[in-house]
Amino acid sequence: MGTVAYGHGHIDKGDYASDAMIDYWAPSKKVYGDVTSLLANNPAPMATVSEGRLAWHQLEDGRLQFMYPVGMRLSNHEAEEIQKNLNLQQSLFHRKTP
Repeated sequence: MGTVAYGHGHIDKGDYASDAMIDYWAPSKKVYGDVTSLLANNPAPMATVSEGRLAWHQLEDGRLQFMYPVGMRLSNHEAEEIQKNLNLQQSLFHRKTP
């Protein structure tokens, strides 16, 4: 069995602090954020740790998902921004048919 998942942490404090669980995504700069591992030849989920919380991006039947444990909470801002990213990032996983 090979790699089953990757993980990383977002910077919580200081000059380079991230926006909590929200990943940085700038496709014009070829920065694909927390979904990068899902674009590989052998896609694997990407786990994220921020502010003591754990969540992950995964693909389920071609649908991009942001998952987290029952009981974990996201702020309204996080939930809205993560959903915006998911809506845009989903297009990265559309397959063209011949």
